[in-house]
Amino acid sequence: MKAQLICSEEFQSILREAMAQRGIGISAAAYKCGVSYEWMRKMVQMGHIPSQEVLALVAKGLDLDLGRLRLIAGYDKPRDLIELADLALRADPDISDEGRKQILDLIREVKALHRKSP
Repeated sequence: MKAQLICSEEFQSILREAMAQRGIGISAAAYKCGVSYEWMRKMVQMGHIPSQEVLALVAKGLDLDLGRLRLIAGYDKPRDLIELADLALRADPDISDEGRKQILDLIREVKALHRKSP
């Protein structure tokens, strides 16, 4: 029985952005991360989610937030509403970093105002 490949456009986008910021291609990224060219190609071009071990190598090699990658890859679940909202907002290319921060601040304020009493 074949394992099902899981793909993520957001994961693919993060890798592409990281590589573009560093001015490197797939071969150089694979080398920096210590993974095969073929695996890096699948991650960058198709958004394939690697094993947790390979994900850690990619995070280290491209200096990316491993916690965020683990959330996107589905290895971890968001711990709270703010983390879930942040993940969703980062996936929207139309929202700037400043806009994302303002939305998260608003969620924190509303959450504090409507917190249930113990």
